[in-house]
Amino acid sequence: MSVIHRHRHEATAPVVEQAGAPAIESHDHGTLFDKALATLRIAFGITFLWAFLDKTFALGFHTG
Repeated sequence: MSVIHRHRHEATAPVVEQAGAPAIESHDHGTLFDKALATLRIAFGITFLWAFLDKTFALGFHTG
């Protein structure tokens, strides 16, 4: 898996506007969005880990 990291100063480069062309805006979702995605990713991970452990060790607790 490869990850592309962009530094803040590269993402906020000045926008050059041309006549008739729409300006390109950079959308930064902020830390709240990042924390929500991280929490969701951890929750999915725990769900799949539990399903794996339940099937591996035959615990008998079914995942919904």
